[in-house]
Formats: sequence, C-alpha cells, structure tokens
Amino acid sequence: MLALILNPNDELKLIEYSKNLAEKLTTTDYSFYTAFPLWSIIDKNKTFKRDELKEFAKSILEARLDAPLCDDNSLYLPLHLDTGEIKIDTRLTLLKAYSKKNTALKLSTDINIFSEENFPMQLKIFKIANVIQLSKNSKALSDFVWKKL
Repeated sequence: MLALILNPNDELKLIEYSKNLAEKLTTTDYSFYTAFPLWSIIDKNKTFKRDELKEFAKSILEARLDAPLCDDNSLYLPLHLDTGEIKIDTRLTLLKAYSKKNTALKLSTDINIFSEENFPMQLKIFKIANVIQLSKNSKALSDFVWKKL
C-alpha cells in the first residue's frame, strides 16, 4: 500500500481538532472516537521501490485537505494530490462513530460549524511511504521519503 503520512506539526493540529470535535459531537445517543493512525492510503494495490518513491514524491505539486465530510460511520477529510499529470482523491479518516442511530445525519448537520477556519489545509511537508500489513490489525512503514512543497 502507498500512503501519505502527515508531518508531526500537522498531525498534532488534526489530533487536537478531532479530539475537540469528538467531544462536541458526542451525546448520549452518539459516541465518537478518533481514528489512528492518521495516514491516508493513496493506493491499496501499489508499492514502490525507494527510487520510485522519490520520483513519485518529486512529482507531487500540491497536497490539500478539505473541510470534513461524513459517511455512515466516520468523519473524514478529503485529500487531494496533484502531480500535474494525475489528480488523486482519497481521504484521511478523523473520527469513527459508534451509534445505533443515523450517524451520517448527525454529522452532516454538525460538522460545518467546526470546519470554517481550519480548511482547506495546504500540506507543505509530509511523507510518502510504503505500508505493509503485518497482521489483521497491524501495519508498518517499510520505506518512506519526505516531501517538501
């Protein structure tokens, strides 16, 4: 798998943002917890050798996180990568939900009030990495390169 890993400063901002958001959204009917790790899978079927990782990282012209969106059980940030030749749209999951009610409805009505000032978020420094599956619930980075825009 190929993934984008945030730099520690951006990761800390998003951890704080997701904690605050989970705290504000959690009620007796809805429970939210932060998703870890804060990686965004770019391609589940692709891995690169070290030189190919460097070339792919060099080709990235823009990396941007947009305002939060939701699906049935999670809140995520759309991630857009632009290499000039191709545009890659993926997601970075911030919160997961546990509820017996319609979580998407709850999230869609509440997330806009928390996202105005934080997004879009331009990513200036990040890692592009190969991710290997160690076991059902465990992943690790095998190779990575830093990218600075």
